[in-house]
Amino acid sequence: MHDLVRDLVIPSGLPRAAESVLTTASELIRMSYYRYEFMMIGAATSVIAIETALTDRYCKGTLASHLGKGRADGLLTEEQYDLLDSCGRPIRNRYAHEDLTHAVLSPFPGHR
Repeated sequence: MHDLVRDLVIPSGLPRAAESVLTTASELIRMSYYRYEFMMIGAATSVIAIETALTDRYCKGTLASHLGKGRADGLLTEEQYDLLDSCGRPIRNRYAHEDLTHAVLSPFPGHR
């Protein structure tokens, strides 16, 4: 896990809040070597970091609308948009809005 996270680069110019959340996400992913459940918390947190950066740019709105604007403005590639919309957003939504804890957050939709 240490090697995997070492290659993750936090882009310069991010809003301070987004940088802080993304740093936390990468540490959670790194620590998932020791605690498996940190992987999904790290994944959800990384999407929250993206949401934080997009909210800083676009102000109010939903994650879905921000992702669409980011794609339209060229901030996100089509592949990034597809991954964030189809995988990242559901993980973030399940973690943020449903009655789930890290212990039952599965990477597979419909599984608890």
